[in-house]
Amino acid sequence: MRLREFKSAAICFAALLVACAARAAAVDSETCFKETGDVAIAACTRLIESGEFTGNRLAAIYFNRGVTWYEMGDHDRAIQDYNKAVKFNPNFDQAFFNRGNAYDEKGQFERAIQDYNRAIELKPDYAKAFNNRGYVYDEKGEFDHAIQDYDRAVLLKPDYAKAFNNRGISYAKKGQYDRAIRDYNEAIKLEPEYAEALNNRGSAYFGKREYDHAIQDYDEAIKLNPSFAQAFYNRGVAKLTSGDTDGGNADIAAAKRINPAIVRQPKRRLDTLGLRPQQRNDECYCSKHGSQHRRPSIGREVQGQRAENRRPAERRDIADVLSAELYRQTP
Repeated sequence: MRLREFKSAAICFAALLVACAARAAAVDSETCFKETGDVAIAACTRLIESGEFTGNRLAAIYFNRGVTWYEMGDHDRAIQDYNKAVKFNPNFDQAFFNRGNAYDEKGQFERAIQDYNRAIELKPDYAKAFNNRGYVYDEKGEFDHAIQDYDRAVLLKPDYAKAFNNRGISYAKKGQYDRAIRDYNEAIKLEPEYAEALNNRGSAYFGKREYDHAIQDYDEAIKLNPSFAQAFYNRGVAKLTSGDTDGGNADIAAAKRINPAIVRQPKRRLDTLGLRPQQRNDECYCSKHGSQHRRPSIGREVQGQRAENRRPAERRDIADVLSAELYRQTP
């Protein structure tokens, strides 16, 4: 009788251990998926080291840990995890996309382009990948290639305000201000509170020497974002150029108070004055903690991205979300 009771107790204890282990794994999965920083890294690492996951599910865990490393600014570790993700899931287009973003952060433009190419091969309608590849071409000074990619991005996604803004920047860098203004107009029409596009349109008007129009756009950008140092600086330059010395000096002083480093930036030519970095899209299956990010403004697109403070301006776009429990999702 006692032996039978002992066996029953042992079975119950074993079942309890299994239940506890399952519960712990579920908690780690949730943490890996939703949290940020060291807590998320630890949870993802426990899942990887458990040996319970293979194939696409293991790829997803490495992907999520790579996203967290990226958000923490450790691009090398992010790349290592994205390498693992594509090893276990060779068709993981978002992992190629995110690895491209990480390579671009390191200034390794050719490797970034290769990864965006692969993402596009796997998903030919990947508008965000076209936007981000265009962003890299713009960084390389290959503005025509950049414009071609932005053309494709807005063709695939006609309401893609950031891609219109980015194409405007490339046109402005080519000195084609009227075409740039048309693109900024479209971006602002799609997102009326798009302060960065207003700033950039102001810079295009400045390039055309239409200083009153430029100042009006800088006014609107500052109204939408009172901490927009670049818009204050640009408005100050426009005022000085149009003869308003006191107003210009006041705006530049305000820009310096917001961002003391702004005056140490190299002088820009007129055709690029005040353009914020373009916007990439970050395929970060980020959790709902993420603000729609805005690295404040232009740059890669980063919808919903959490890494808000790395490039002054927009983000990379965050990837389309898959319905898998371990993928980070962005609103």
